[in-house]
Amino acid sequence: MAKFAFTRTKTAMREYGDDLVRRIKRQLKIDKTHATGRTERSVAGQLTGEGPIIAYVISSRHKKGVPVLNAIDTGRKAGKQPPVDQIAMWMKAKGIQPRSKSGRFKRSTGSNLRRAAYAIAMAIGREGTIKRYGHRGSNILDFVTKEAEPKGITNILNAYSLDIDEQVTKAAKQ
Repeated sequence: MAKFAFTRTKTAMREYGDDLVRRIKRQLKIDKTHATGRTERSVAGQLTGEGPIIAYVISSRHKKGVPVLNAIDTGRKAGKQPPVDQIAMWMKAKGIQPRSKSGRFKRSTGSNLRRAAYAIAMAIGREGTIKRYGHRGSNILDFVTKEAEPKGITNILNAYSLDIDEQVTKAAKQ
C-alpha cells in the first residue's frame, strides 16, 4: 500500500504557519519590541514530518542558547542583570539618548551611554523587563495565535477531513 501524502493538510498547515510568521513579524513592529530588526528577520517557519505526523515549526535567532523570540514573549525575570554592553547596543539601535538625574538629555558620549545602560541593566535585574508589560514579556505568541487560530485550525481540520475521505475512498476501491 502506498504511503498517503496528506497534501491538503500540509498545504493548510503551511498557510497557517506562514500566516503566523507574518503576524509575529508585524506584531514585533507594532509592539516596538524590535530594535535592529535582526529578530524580525530571523523569524521563520518550516513544515516538517511525513504522513499523518506533520508539524510547522517557527523559530528565531538564538542568543546564549535562548531563542530571542521566546525572550521577548516571556521577558526576563528579576534577579539577574543583563549584560551592560547588550543594553548599550539596544539603546543605540532604538535611538535612546541618555538623561541626567533631572531628566534632561545628555550628550550620547560613550561614557554617558554606558552609565545609562548600566542603570537600565540594574533596573532590569531588580524588576524584570518591559515595564509597559508589567515587567514581563510581551506575550506576543499567545496574542498572535489567539488572533489567527480559529480560522487556521478550522482550515487544517477541513483539509485533514478531505484527505481522510480521499484515503478511505481509495481504500474502498481496492
